[in-house]
Amino acid sequence: MCGTVGVLKSLTGEQIRRIRYLRRTGQSYKEMARRGGFSVSTVYNYARRVRLSRRGKARIREHVAQAQHDFVSKFAQVKPVTVTSTKLTRNKARLLGHVLFDGIATRYVISYTTASPALARQFLNDLETTYRGLKPRIRKYASKNMEAYDVTGASIIACKEIRRFICKPDIRTQQHLKSTVMTSGEHLLAQIVRAFWEDEGSISSEGNVTGAIKNKILCSQLLLIHRKLGIDVSPYKDRVNQMFGIYVRRGNENLQRFDRVVGFRKSVVTQGMNIGSRKRSVLSEYLVRK
Repeated sequence: MCGTVGVLKSLTGEQIRRIRYLRRTGQSYKEMARRGGFSVSTVYNYARRVRLSRRGKARIREHVAQAQHDFVSKFAQVKPVTVTSTKLTRNKARLLGHVLFDGIATRYVISYTTASPALARQFLNDLETTYRGLKPRIRKYASKNMEAYDVTGASIIACKEIRRFICKPDIRTQQHLKSTVMTSGEHLLAQIVRAFWEDEGSISSEGNVTGAIKNKILCSQLLLIHRKLGIDVSPYKDRVNQMFGIYVRRGNENLQRFDRVVGFRKSVVTQGMNIGSRKRSVLSEYLVRK
């Protein structure tokens, strides 16, 4: 592989602050290097430990998806992918949920990012099972606190099929479930809200189960689904980050029903004192103490 190796360069305090600010907002290392006239290695050295904001993470996902889209548009042929069922199956409902929360489905690429290797494998298996002939891949990379996994599959057929269950699929803060999904059976709705808790949910040692997203319409649908499933939840507004949240009311019977019907299964805690632990284990430990 040809190319020039970047030499690390000492920067001024103002330049370092600027690089770290740009990284928090979701600028890629190449973008920052090009913008500041530095080598990629210099930018990486100063920005690699910066924690991205939620908006920054969303920008990175969109940037990756656009790069994938450009590649597919230029090089890919329509792959012989077969949709195994036109109905909303259990596997497809799970895919749909993850696409809405920590994933994306453009017209060409389905992608999902998680800190849980078990969730990454599950997403890959669901893609292969639902869209026969699709050859998704898993890529592992280092993030600030722990390793992360990106699962990607490229197929116009698969993307078109999963997007038909979503209203406004290209507008992140407005996309939501179509009415045909909202009237599905409880076993399918449970898969969708479980994806929300696996991707966006948090659990404290004191039994506080919360999760928040920037999409008000989708949050309202999630609240309705929880009530259909007999789980007592309350909405809340994170005014600092402009997010709409859900709080599972902390009664023993309610938390036990949440754990049994929806709950956490394969996700892990990504920060704080329980980092690396299964979210479900943290909840179970709280319920045992109570």
